[in-house]
Parts: sequence; structure tokens; C-alpha cells
Amino acid sequence: MKRRSAVCFIAVLIVLAGLLPPAAKSQSADEKRVKSMKFPELVAAMKLQEGHTVADLGAGHGAFTAALSKAVGAAGRVLAIDIDESAIKSLRTKVEKQSLKNVTVIHGDVDDPKLASDSLDAVLVIDTYH
Repeated sequence: MKRRSAVCFIAVLIVLAGLLPPAAKSQSADEKRVKSMKFPELVAAMKLQEGHTVADLGAGHGAFTAALSKAVGAAGRVLAIDIDESAIKSLRTKVEKQSLKNVTVIHGDVDDPKLASDSLDAVLVIDTYH
């Protein structure tokens, strides 16, 4: 019985710490995450404008990608970068389904996000390098 309690306790800690695999999060979870992070205020603090180029580094399954796409407008670019193959597939699907024409999905490497130097106006990094 004690072992089961310990396993349940660890599972609760994992859930509370947000360490579940990104695939376990639904679209509504993405929306809740964007809202809980006060994303409009974050975008305002980043001073994103129409035409800017921003990297969503560690984009995962794209919780913030669509919001960044809207923030930089049709003339801007969002470079959604991740190293995880399942995240890349999910990102590509989301970009296609939502017709995010200003988003480019990049499969980066652990030690190379595959970005040109001096190519960005801003970078968003949330829950990525931990």
C-alpha cells in the first residue's frame, strides 16, 4: 500500500509540475496556458510589431505559435523551432490546419536551432531549456 501511495504522489507531482508529455495537452489546454501566462501582456512587453520576425524556440506543439503569428501579422515571420520529431509533426499539422502562412517550422538540433545570425527581432523561450 505504501508503494502505491508513493507512485500516486509522484504522479500528482508530475502533473502539478507540468511535466506531462506535450501530446497529452489538448487544444483547450493550450488556450488555457496562453491565458494563464498573460500572453497579451508578454507580447506587449516583447514589443512585437507588424513585420517583425520572431522565433518560438522550443515551440513544442505550438501553444504560442498562432498567437505570435497574429502578433507579427501577414508581413511578419514566426520561426517555430523544436528538436522533437513528434512536436515538429504536430506543429506542421497545426500550421496547415490554421493556415498560418507566416509560420515556418524548423527541426532544430540540441546544439543548433538552425537560425541565421542577425535574423530575429525577438525570441520566445518558455519551458524549453530546463
